[in-house]
Amino acid sequence: MTDNNGRRLQIKAVRVVGSGKATAEVSFAPGFNVISGASNTGKSYILQCIDYALGAGTTPKQIEESVGYESVQLDLVGGTRESFTVQRSLKGGDARLSGTDANGQPIPSRLLAERHNPTDPETISGFFLQLSGLWGKKVRTNKDGELRSLSFRDLARLIIVDETKIISDASPILTGQYTSETVERSVFNFLLSGVDDSSIIAIETKKQRRLRLKTQVQILGQMIDKAEKELQNLDSAPNSLRDRKQTLDTAITAHREHIEESAEEINKQEQIRQGAWRSFQQAEAKRSSNEDLLSRFKLLEQHYRSDTARLTAIVEADHFFRQLRQERCPLCGAPPESHDDTVACRPENTELANLREACIQEMAKINVLLRDLVGTTTNIESEISRLNTEAAGQRKIVSAAVLTIKERLAPKAASQQLELDRLYDARTTVAEASSLLARIQQMRAERSECEAAMLEKTEEPKYSPVMISQVVEGFSLEVQQLLQSWAYPGLTRVTFSEEDADLIISGRRRATEGKGLRAISHAGFVIGLMMYCRQVARPHPGFVVLDSPLVTYKRKDVEQGEAIPDDVKSAFFSMLSAMTPDVQIIVLENEDPPTAVQARINYQHFSRSPGIGRYGFFPVT
Repeated sequence: MTDNNGRRLQIKAVRVVGSGKATAEVSFAPGFNVISGASNTGKSYILQCIDYALGAGTTPKQIEESVGYESVQLDLVGGTRESFTVQRSLKGGDARLSGTDANGQPIPSRLLAERHNPTDPETISGFFLQLSGLWGKKVRTNKDGELRSLSFRDLARLIIVDETKIISDASPILTGQYTSETVERSVFNFLLSGVDDSSIIAIETKKQRRLRLKTQVQILGQMIDKAEKELQNLDSAPNSLRDRKQTLDTAITAHREHIEESAEEINKQEQIRQGAWRSFQQAEAKRSSNEDLLSRFKLLEQHYRSDTARLTAIVEADHFFRQLRQERCPLCGAPPESHDDTVACRPENTELANLREACIQEMAKINVLLRDLVGTTTNIESEISRLNTEAAGQRKIVSAAVLTIKERLAPKAASQQLELDRLYDARTTVAEASSLLARIQQMRAERSECEAAMLEKTEEPKYSPVMISQVVEGFSLEVQQLLQSWAYPGLTRVTFSEEDADLIISGRRRATEGKGLRAISHAGFVIGLMMYCRQVARPHPGFVVLDSPLVTYKRKDVEQGEAIPDDVKSAFFSMLSAMTPDVQIIVLENEDPPTAVQARINYQHFSRSPGIGRYGFFPVT
């Protein structure tokens, strides 16, 4: 039911519904999907709903917003373009299936049983196994070769990873339960090889066992010779590796402390510079404001003095007019003999006297205002002078701090960083040589065990897992390419440890890394498995859902003034945004993708702020 060379099973939407409740729903698209934003917005609840609709026995964890909702609905598209909706009650139990076929015709609605049944495909597990091309496959349950049918829940941990599992130091393919380890390893082996246990597990005869051991001894001998030559080229004194590593670790610790001290000094000077710059800007703002006010007051002073001059001219004109000889009246133009003393131009007229008195009083008022104004402008000029002095002082402090950072602290920090990089490079070389030496010692021990086993008398053989080296190498290379494209720190090579059922990254067990790198490498494991199955046409559901693969990762600090290298988070989003639409990756993350990436993917942001975009998975009430 799945075309392994075409489009695989993909999720279109997940929703929860309830009587009288607004539907909570998110939609997905082929390729890369990201839902990001604040905590407690329902992102983890979305993953739980998807897992539950796919047959998980545990219902989604009830949260305050989910009260009153009754069932989960999951919309999917099959490999031949048919559409399905799986609905399951939040109280548990069976699921109901509905949808349309590839021609758009409705298919009869029917129930899918909750529990897997190896002989009945009408179960949740059977339905999804059919869509994934995995129905009827067998997996081994113990070393005696006992088999059982594959369940879709066997695949769930390899396609749906919650925020707890993704940072765990446990193997991505193992649950930690001893009784289920054989099944879990068999499922992983089956996905890589495409051949289930009913075909590849066979009883090994004594003759076959001896031949296999002899072949292993020969191969191990060749691998040891090759590794010893590589070690010689890499390091000429392997016996001193441990001591040199300790010396380098001590030196690196000391240099990191020096760099932290330099960073503190730079930060201190930067705080001084910022504080002085703020004070300078405040002084400049006040000075500019006072200069504007002073300009207005100077203009007002000009108006006052102009008014005073005008009024003085009026009073003086009146004085001189009264001193003139008996000529034609300068006011009305009448000759003395025709002048009428009753008119307003009479020298003793009270209106002219009132005018003189009004002018004198007005000049007195203006002079009082002018004295106050001159006092105010003098104060403002004094304040401007003080602010100029203060601004000049703060600018000197800014210049001194910048000069200290640029000429003394920054070069010192750069020199320290160069030395630290040199020490890191040296330690990386020593670590690679140490890893190679350990591998040589391990292969020698394996060869000795095989040689001893050839001499032992054996009982009837038990069933044993056989992992095809080429298949494992192909998968490891796919993960390595993913991690390289994500700028995984210090990456050299990725291999797979059958003993740990986990990755070995740059010679280090994945489980020994910090939470951030464990989460990123777990994401690389799951996505790499899907991409490898796609590349070699192996059955796989065709989608993965990851919760918080980046939230715990924090890149190393860099010194001020240095260029920040491509960050793992940016590279992660950028690379996955170019994924082809025949696979589907759903990431639930606190971190937002870069702005340039958001337009190329199906991106949804939960703000947890009413009125700002979408609040979360559940509608705001």
